[in-house]
Amino acid sequence: MALTDLNIYLNRKEVSRFEPSRSKLKVRVVPVPATGIDGEAVTVSLFRKNGLEVKQETLTFGADDYTKGAFIEFDVAEIKDSDGFPICLQGEYYVKAVQSPIEKVSSPVYVSMITVDEMKSTYAFGCTLYASEVLAPKKQPALVTGVTIKAASEKTPAGIYSLVYDNTNGTLSWNGGAAVTLDVNINEEVLPDLRGNYITVEIDHFELPGADASEGIVLDKQVMTDEALRGQIRKAVTEVEKVILKVFVEPNRIATEPYYSNPEAGEWFDRKVPDLAYYENDFNRNMLAWHLDPPVYQLKRIDEVKGYMGNTPVLDVKSGAYTVNEKSGILDILPYNSEYSYLWMFLGQFRFWGFRRMIPGFWRYKGVAGIYEKGKDDIGDILKMIGYTAAIPLLSIAGQAYRAGFASESTSKDGVTRSASYTSSATFGIYSAPMKECTDWLKENKGRLIRHYRGISVV
Repeated sequence: MALTDLNIYLNRKEVSRFEPSRSKLKVRVVPVPATGIDGEAVTVSLFRKNGLEVKQETLTFGADDYTKGAFIEFDVAEIKDSDGFPICLQGEYYVKAVQSPIEKVSSPVYVSMITVDEMKSTYAFGCTLYASEVLAPKKQPALVTGVTIKAASEKTPAGIYSLVYDNTNGTLSWNGGAAVTLDVNINEEVLPDLRGNYITVEIDHFELPGADASEGIVLDKQVMTDEALRGQIRKAVTEVEKVILKVFVEPNRIATEPYYSNPEAGEWFDRKVPDLAYYENDFNRNMLAWHLDPPVYQLKRIDEVKGYMGNTPVLDVKSGAYTVNEKSGILDILPYNSEYSYLWMFLGQFRFWGFRRMIPGFWRYKGVAGIYEKGKDDIGDILKMIGYTAAIPLLSIAGQAYRAGFASESTSKDGVTRSASYTSSATFGIYSAPMKECTDWLKENKGRLIRHYRGISVV
């Protein structure tokens, strides 16, 4: 019996090759029908958002009942190229299951340097990252479809509340309060509860349930969303790469034009880099070698170098021996003996035709650059730099959101009084210790890491 449909489910939304407990993405493929498919095979692949396939596996069903599906696993820490460089760099990915003509695509999964869970527990020191003092549902209604909770009244306490839809009478009620009759011409309603508090809801009348429905809704203070935290982590990675270290923090496949825009079959590139000008003095006539300085640090590998006049290749030294200084990014090209005569002819043509000593955009190249030691994913200090750089603004926002708008609070009962101050200085006291830990570590270690990964800057 052939398959008629496929469904894909993922065990997590975010993985990281730097976190062993969160590096594995488990994919559950549920076939339709679930039985009688012995020998049926499905191709399951992990793709980057841009459509690049980074890993492919084949899942073959046996004679069992697959009502709950079959599992396959991708470990992003183990997906590497033939030279041992990791392929799953940070970004958005998805999983595709195919048995022609059936194709199903999963929801997005994020490969991160630091996951949101790690950010909360380690770099934010477990602090509650409040977004505001306003109450909001931890999860919007799922059973009472078509209803979105927009806000709760100021006096509403945090807790679990019931939302009830009466299909027969066309009403909505909140936590035992008066039922509100819905009008198809009105898309926003206020639902009171028994205590005089209320919520404001937005209603899509076309999506309301076709029968009676009710569910419990949890209201609590808003905290920062996972996407907000993930965005701050990405900003921190960019700041470390472009402002602090000025080094790619992962081994990126780099290329100039035309390699970048026109990769050969099976090739891809992560970053576009500038080409280099030709200078006559770059060629060491005693050693018969070129000495080039690509604008990248931590240069791990050069795969090919060519000379271009405009968009026409005129010099190919890819068979030469490339020697790179990883930290500085300096490249030396030592051609093989069989190329020496060609090189002298090439240089002689420059003199004969009166070419200048400098040709803009001459050298084009491709390779790998970024922080990585083969076989190791241990860049703990770099991760700390990224994590603490991201944590400082997050903790600052959380401190401002904590009891926002309140200067102080005082309660008294049976002669016992409790007072609390919510001024900015007192509020930041809650977060001042973790923020100080972040700023102190960055102050002490920035210079050391810059010297280690980039060397001393010389102008």
